Amino acid sequence: MISEIYRSCKIVFNYSIRNDINMRVFEALGAGRCLLTNAIQANGLEELFRDREHLVVYHSPRELWTLLEYYLTHDEERERIAQQGRALVHEHHTYVHRVQTILQIVGSALPGPHVHMTENICAS
Repeated sequence: MISEIYRSCKIVFNYSIRNDINMRVFEALGAGRCLLTNAIQANGLEELFRDREHLVVYHSPRELWTLLEYYLTHDEERERIAQQGRALVHEHHTYVHRVQTILQIVGSALPGPHVHMTENICAS
């Protein structure tokens, strides 16, 4: 399972080819690992996560290597970022959260009275 692979790492590296917030971002953070990701521009990353609080953003290959070396030798800081990222993902960005959002959008688009579709979704 991918979460086991992530949990065996101190740091997870991400490079978004299409400037998208890919699943690796959520999977690595959800597994409680420090994520180093390239700067993903103008697509909401800054609205979801804060650099050096939930994950670490690099802007060049040179900066990637500098940050990698830094966080491999600063365990407490790396773990603090990883745990803050994990907490945020578990609180706001799980599949259950996404399904609830989709159902709310669909429900609000339906005409007339309708049952609240998100009431029966559980997190287990």
